[in-house]
Amino acid sequence: MGLAPPRTQRNDIICILLGCSVPIILRQDGQNFMLLGESYTHGLMHGEALKGVETGLFTLQEFRII
Repeated sequence: MGLAPPRTQRNDIICILLGCSVPIILRQDGQNFMLLGESYTHGLMHGEALKGVETGLFTLQEFRII
């Protein structure tokens, strides 16, 4: 469950940027990603995503945001 910007669409990506205080929504545009805005995503707001990296549930990835 969560909240996202109104223009969010299916297949957009919920992303946790290291050092960012909230999850953000990205949309892939070829090799780049467009920042749509911030979100509230239950279960990812208070460091849970980093715990998921440690357990293998999530992976780290580099993004080029335009």
